[in-house]
Amino acid sequence: MANTERAAFKRRIKVRRRALKSHPPGDKRRFLALIKLASAIYNRYVRFRSLKDLEETIQLLRAVLSLHPSGHLDRYRSLTTLGMALTDRFILKGSEEDLEEALSLDREALNLRPLGHPGRHRALNYLAVDLGERYKLRGSKKDLEEAIGLNREALDLRPPSHPDRHKSLNNLANDLRDRHRLTGSEEDLDEAIRLNREALGLRPPGHPDRHDTLYNLACDFKNRYHLRRSEDDLEEAMRLDREALRLRPRGHPDRHHSLGNLAISLWDCYRLRGFEEDLEEATCLDREALGLRSPGHPHRHVSLNNLAVDLRDRYNLKGTPDDLEEAITLYQESLALRPPGHPERHLFLNDFAVGLRDLYALNGLEDDLREAIQLNRKVLALCPPTSPHHARSSWQLARSLCSANNAQDYTNEILQLLQAGSMSQISPLWDSLDCILEW
Repeated sequence: MANTERAAFKRRIKVRRRALKSHPPGDKRRFLALIKLASAIYNRYVRFRSLKDLEETIQLLRAVLSLHPSGHLDRYRSLTTLGMALTDRFILKGSEEDLEEALSLDREALNLRPLGHPGRHRALNYLAVDLGERYKLRGSKKDLEEAIGLNREALDLRPPSHPDRHKSLNNLANDLRDRHRLTGSEEDLDEAIRLNREALGLRPPGHPDRHDTLYNLACDFKNRYHLRRSEDDLEEAMRLDREALRLRPRGHPDRHHSLGNLAISLWDCYRLRGFEEDLEEATCLDREALGLRSPGHPHRHVSLNNLAVDLRDRYNLKGTPDDLEEAITLYQESLALRPPGHPERHLFLNDFAVGLRDLYALNGLEDDLREAIQLNRKVLALCPPTSPHHARSSWQLARSLCSANNAQDYTNEILQLLQAGSMSQISPLWDSLDCILEW
C-alpha cells in the first residue's frame, strides 16, 4: 500500500515539476505552478515525514512569497502557508529560528485580517499555535497569556455551527492546561476538560483529528487526578490514552506523544496500586518514546526524565544498581535540555535530586548527597510560597537533609520545611518526621 502511494506521489510531483519548467521566471502564472508543486511535495511530507520534502516545500514557498510583495492580493496566503511549513520544521528539528520566522509571518498575516474580516479566525489560530510552541520552548508567561487571548477571540468567531470550532476548542484547552501547570489554577483545568469534551464530540470515531483530542483529554484527566486523587479520573485517563495510542500505530508521527502519555498513566497506577506489570509496561513505552525522540527533538527531555523515573522506581522495587545508574545518566541529559530560566526546570531538578539521594543510599558517597541537597535548595528557590510546588519542594529538601550523617545540625531547618509543607496541604510527611524521631 505504501509503495503504491509513493508511486502515485512521485508521478504527481513529476507532472508538476514539468509544469513549473513551462513557466520560467517572469511568467505571470509561475506562482501558481510553484504553489501546486509545493502542495504536492508537502502532502507527501505529511504522509511519509521526509525532511527532504519539507525542506523543498519551504524553498518553493519562499519563492512564492517573493512573488507576492506587500499589498499583493495573495500575500496573506503566502505568509500563512510558509509559516505553517516553518512551524512543521521547528516541531521536527527544534530550530528556534524557524519558530521566530513563523511568528513574524503570523503577525503580518494577522494584520492583513483586521477586526470584521471573515478570515480573521484562521489568522488568530496560526499565531496562537506558534505562541504556544514558543511558550513550551522558552517558558514565557507573556506568550502563553497572549495565546490564550487569541484563542478565545478565535473561538468566539467560531460558534457551535462553525466547521473549525473543534480546532479552537482544542487549542484553547491546550493553553489552559499549560497555564494550570504553571499556576495550579483548578478553574483552568476544569475549563480545559469542558472544552476538550466538546471537541471530542465534534471529532467522532473516524474523524482524522480524534486521536489529538483523546490525547489532550487524557492529559487533562491525569492532571486532575494529580490534583484531587480521584481514581475515576485516572481510569478515564488510561482509557483515553489506550484509544489514542491505537489510533497512532507504528509510523504515525504523533505516536511518541501517546506512548509517553500512556506510560505516565501506568506509572500513576503503579504508584497507586503497586502492580509491577504497570511499571514494566510504562518502562517499555517510555523506551520506545525515547527512541522516537532522537537528539535534537524538542520533546526529548521529557522522555529522558520519564524513563529515568521508571528506572529509579524499578531500582527501588528490585534493587538492581544498573537501573539507578542509567536513571542518573538520563537525568543529567534531561536537565541539560532544560536550562536556567525555564518554568519547568524545577521539576527536572527535583527528580535528579531524588535519584542522587537514592544513589547516596546505595553507595554512601557524601558527594552524591551534597549535590542532591544543592539541587533541592535550587528547586525551593524556584518555588516560592505562592507556587503550587512549594510544599513538595520543602518536603524533598527535608528528606535530603534527614539523610545526612549530621542531620541533627539541620533540626530547625527541617522542622521549618515540614511546617511549610504541612501548611501547604501537601500529602503526609510522616516518613520525614520518622527520620527526626530516630535521632
